[in-house]
Amino acid sequence: MRENSSNDMVGQDSRHRLRAGSIGLFGVMLLLIGATGPLLSVLGNVPLEVSAGNGIYAPSGYVLWIVGLLLFAVGYSAMASRLVSSGGFYSYISHGLGRPAGMAAGWSALAAYAVGEAGLFGALGYFAQNTFQSELHLNLSWLVYSILGLAVVTALSYRDIRLSTKVLGVLGLTEVLLLLIVSLAVLLRGGAHGITLTPLNPVKAFTGPSPALGLMFAFLSWVGFEMIPNYAEETANPKKNIGRGLYIGVLTLGIIYILAAWAGIVGHGVTSSVASAASDPVSFYYVLSSHFVGNWATVVMKWLIVTSSFAACLVWHQTTARYYYVLGREGIGERLGRTHPRHRSPHMAVLFQAGVVAFWFAAFLVFYATNASARSYAGNFATAPYAELFAWLLVATIMFILVNEVLCSVAVVAYFRKEPKNTALDWLRTFVAPILATILMTIMLIVAVANVGSLGGDIVFVKAIPWLCVVWIGVGFGVALWLRAKRPAVYARIGALIDVLGTSHPGKGEAQHAPLAPVDLEVGRSDG
Repeated sequence: MRENSSNDMVGQDSRHRLRAGSIGLFGVMLLLIGATGPLLSVLGNVPLEVSAGNGIYAPSGYVLWIVGLLLFAVGYSAMASRLVSSGGFYSYISHGLGRPAGMAAGWSALAAYAVGEAGLFGALGYFAQNTFQSELHLNLSWLVYSILGLAVVTALSYRDIRLSTKVLGVLGLTEVLLLLIVSLAVLLRGGAHGITLTPLNPVKAFTGPSPALGLMFAFLSWVGFEMIPNYAEETANPKKNIGRGLYIGVLTLGIIYILAAWAGIVGHGVTSSVASAASDPVSFYYVLSSHFVGNWATVVMKWLIVTSSFAACLVWHQTTARYYYVLGREGIGERLGRTHPRHRSPHMAVLFQAGVVAFWFAAFLVFYATNASARSYAGNFATAPYAELFAWLLVATIMFILVNEVLCSVAVVAYFRKEPKNTALDWLRTFVAPILATILMTIMLIVAVANVGSLGGDIVFVKAIPWLCVVWIGVGFGVALWLRAKRPAVYARIGALIDVLGTSHPGKGEAQHAPLAPVDLEVGRSDG
């Protein structure tokens, strides 16, 4: 059945299109670095992996995830090469598994980034408070830095994405460069007691105090790379650059994480690293940078952890806004589907997400003030933004992302099921790799649910997170069914606006803003 051929689509109005061709492959990579925050990931995750996860074998967890995420990226990039849209998971799953599943996926992905961003602002406030206090002796609450960060992120996101990319370029490349300098200095100088390859053995990733915890924190280090297809409509030659960005991103980040985790182990000494990470996780890498590079590197690192957190907040804010934008232009909250007449940014969605983050701040403050177990778990208000706001909300983000990666991998198989597979590469891209990714992500989702207390603490609210996620996904599915029954015209738009032929990303002399084409969700072909 061919649907949507006569719909008057919100998104077909060229006045409300995003600016096509705003970024190239280099811009895609800068967005990926900003989204994942390599320095934040290393300084925040590796000490926890070493002290409470898979111990000295923490680097091996990253080795395994390179393989796993490459398998996912194979199918994900296959969809990205066929369906050009800012909707990411929402669009792909709609076209592979149908509108109700797509709506549930979009609903959950929106929650993943919306709450995750609030958690990242908690990390920003926490690191900013520590850095400004230690380096400038300025003693302000983390909340002040978080609110100021939200204001700046909103202002940048309101403008043209090219401005944000320039900011991310300076911040992202600097933090990656420093990470490599410190890691290579440790390794080239032989660490504390010589270099050993033992921590890199992938078989040993399943050992240690809590290997599941170690693997989940390693996975968390990549969370954000899956946002890249959400910028497809603004990327030059998206059918090639989005896929390239995904592959390069998984491999580049993996190499950085492996080197940094390996350097952390041998820098402190294999026999001493676990105790060092447990006793002072915050200074785990500061000690190495001071000893193997110089005090200047530690000072720079303290400032860059702040900018790394800020960059992650910026990209997550823009990605979340694009989910609102896609839903809005398809008729679900139409005001959110508008773009700024000059900047061509999803400005209404940007402002709305700022309000959502502010709401989570307020909700957390009320919860912290009224809940004795929350105050006890954090220890004090200064550590609460990292130990609770960041940790708890990112647990929900992990759950939602894993669910979407499972559904998206299944959607790849479903979407390409009727197409002939003439070569081994066709089988790999559209069947074998997605099936393997489905199995892997399903296992990790089960592991995450079973170990939720280890991820976020033994608190009733944390234990309820998986069930809250299930309810939220169910609501998204229910909304789709309600729309089908009560507002069929809106239901018909779900996941429909796809630039299948890439006409909004033209070559020289071609039209700049061809209408988005409504698509048959069964066969993925344009009805326009």
